[in-house]
Amino acid sequence: MVASKDPAQSKKLTVESQYRLYSTLVQLASKQVNVQTACPFCHEEPETIMHGLVTCFFAKQYWRRSILGFISGQAASFGEWLEEVFRVGSSEGIAEAGMLCWQLWKARNELVWQQQASSVERVVLSARTTLDHWISAQKESLLPSLGVLSPNEGSEHWTKSSVIMIKINFDGAIFENESRYGVGFVARGHDGHLIEAKMKSNAGCLTSAVVEAIRVKEALSWKKDHNWQQVVLEADSLVVVQAIRNPYTMASPFGLLIDDCRSLLFNLNHVSLVFVKRFANKVAHFLARASCSYPNRSIQETDISPELYTLLQSDLFE
Repeated sequence: MVASKDPAQSKKLTVESQYRLYSTLVQLASKQVNVQTACPFCHEEPETIMHGLVTCFFAKQYWRRSILGFISGQAASFGEWLEEVFRVGSSEGIAEAGMLCWQLWKARNELVWQQQASSVERVVLSARTTLDHWISAQKESLLPSLGVLSPNEGSEHWTKSSVIMIKINFDGAIFENESRYGVGFVARGHDGHLIEAKMKSNAGCLTSAVVEAIRVKEALSWKKDHNWQQVVLEADSLVVVQAIRNPYTMASPFGLLIDDCRSLLFNLNHVSLVFVKRFANKVAHFLARASCSYPNRSIQETDISPELYTLLQSDLFE
């Protein structure tokens, strides 16, 4: 015999289910759900689609940072506002408007469900970066899958090289609670011996894609500063590797970083960038996570910690 559900619990689940289907508070109230209809951002007006995505004081801040700018006109509903956007906006502005609406609602849900407030800069940057990724994915010149990578890419384990060369692995990490991000690098000889490792940490709330691009740029700059010859950079971000190989320019912070990476690669001799799986990058991942505690620290072969030594050795015997 199946026990009957508690009616109060069932109603709670119903409210949560409708929330997760992205209903506004006014929409929930119209379905006789017992909720407060005040906007979770401003707490001043009922949360309608138009208010939550366009006319709320907080939403206006996001739109003023966008390509489109804030458009209000005489629109009485979200549908009328969209018609105005399509009438006056450029193709780039219309695309960003759609992505920004999605990111605005995502920020709203993070506030409602996780009590996490998002900054204006982070929401707009995330919208532009996600849009860049979507546009890039439509380009036929991009690698569509792992199956078309070159034979020396997609490795699941770090491997020694049969020729004299230096391998640089790098990774990034985001520390949301501290509003910081970090990167870790490790340079090894062809036989696996440590040449140098480095950790860096900086203040900033950035998207994971932007941090991924920063780590490539930092690794290329690190190589340039040391004047190492015959270098292979191994990255575990397929999106960034593909974006660098794609000749198209993206008008966003992520795109500008990718342009910088392309320029560095073009001007550096005897250096290549390849994609590897995450497990092949575990030493750099360890360094990136540790960068929050040890920012701007260089590690030589003579001062390796026991944990780092274990990770380096494990790469040699897998």
